[in-house]
Amino acid sequence: MLDIKEDGTFPLNMRYFNYPTWLTMTSGQFDRLFGGPRREPESQVTQREMDIACSIRAVTEIILSQLIHSVREKYDAVIIDTPVAGNSADAYIIAARAKAGLIVARRNVTRVARIDSLVERMGVARAAIGYPAQRGLTVRNAASLQD
Repeated sequence: MLDIKEDGTFPLNMRYFNYPTWLTMTSGQFDRLFGGPRREPESQVTQREMDIACSIRAVTEIILSQLIHSVREKYDAVIIDTPVAGNSADAYIIAARAKAGLIVARRNVTRVARIDSLVERMGVARAAIGYPAQRGLTVRNAASLQD
């Protein structure tokens, strides 16, 4: 279905996917490979769909790790824009793989408790955290947040 290269890039075997030309993401070949048709919108999520999602997530994390490693070897600085950290686990996973995270907060809008919570969660991900301080940007090692 996909061939993951050493640098994390991957060509997809488009026989399994319809999204470039149809209104569905996957094709009949995908259905046959994974033992049944795609789940209809709003229908019950079964163990099969959860297993497929878990497998996709595992492969995605491998790809992400390889891509980040490859890009970090080529460039001095890499910025990865993620979903809002409080709304998605992806930000924490990416921060852990990238070994850094930057929390951007708005003065008089973002609550300090919210920032502290995000810093604590990023610390659990063992990422280095950058967050706004009174002056400039303070970078703390996540390991120090565990103490």
